[in-house]
Amino acid sequence: MFGWFRPSCPLPPHAKQWVEERLNLFEQVCGYMDVDSSTVSLRFFKNGSPLYLENDRGQAVTNDAAGLYEDDGSRTLIHLDTNQFHEPADLVGTMAHELAHVRLLGEGRVSPEIFDNELLTDLTVVFHGLGIFLANCPRNWPGQNSLWPGTQVPRPEYMSMQLFGYALAHAAWLRKEAKPEWASHLRPNARSLFWQSLKYLQKTGDSTFCQ
Repeated sequence: MFGWFRPSCPLPPHAKQWVEERLNLFEQVCGYMDVDSSTVSLRFFKNGSPLYLENDRGQAVTNDAAGLYEDDGSRTLIHLDTNQFHEPADLVGTMAHELAHVRLLGEGRVSPEIFDNELLTDLTVVFHGLGIFLANCPRNWPGQNSLWPGTQVPRPEYMSMQLFGYALAHAAWLRKEAKPEWASHLRPNARSLFWQSLKYLQKTGDSTFCQ
């Protein structure tokens, strides 16, 4: 009779394991991004079928968000699209990007109105050592491009493959990593841009960052 009152999990075993594994993954990414996971709440949503559109210049645009950052002053929420749960590497990149918002916007380091908000967020992920996950699946769409301030040069909303290649190479160059093993995990086109950028920095030392 007393067995009737034993606590039971409302989920079947496979669903229970999925939730626990994904929460553990989020905890790990929080650690890499130096974010206290107890200060962030995780929420999930599901986008519909991907919708690919073109702007009036024939360039691809999309409104689907893989993740969202929300902070109303009293709590911080990270929303993740469940469609990417079958791609753990992409999911890590999305988690890292949204947690970079926590480091920049949530901690008051930058204003949300700055022109390079999303670019700087991607670059923060590179700084914390998780840039490879975004470089392998960049969120940049040509139709989102605007212009670099004071120029007529197109500026992506999120970091492009070329920007990731150079940023990752810059990180390796500053750490004096001549042939980093982790570069082998970059997808071929990103890896090619990385080695091109690293060779350029090694040969010329042309960077204002360390001046």
